[in-house]
Amino acid sequence: MTTQINDVNLPSLDGQSESSKDLLENKLSIVDHVEVELVVEVGGVKLTVSDLFNLKQGSIVKLDQSVEEPLKLYLKDRLIAYGKLVAVDDVLGFQVSELVNSL
Repeated sequence: MTTQINDVNLPSLDGQSESSKDLLENKLSIVDHVEVELVVEVGGVKLTVSDLFNLKQGSIVKLDQSVEEPLKLYLKDRLIAYGKLVAVDDVLGFQVSELVNSL
């Protein structure tokens, strides 16, 4: 049995033409309607099992997040922004202060 191996010539991605950018934007428009879930991380804490079982209504759990630190906004497990909680009418909102360049 003989295996045949051929070279593959791929076009360079350097210096994409304007039409390539338009093509990318057109392809992205296909998923414009897709909903994604974002999560704001307010902080965390480690408790002993005993402390966990002793929680009751009115208990306060101190988080490891400083009130001065920006909160983190995640798309799945990927950090996408920093910001702070704000009141929007009668619900909480997230005000973006810095976008992370990892998208």
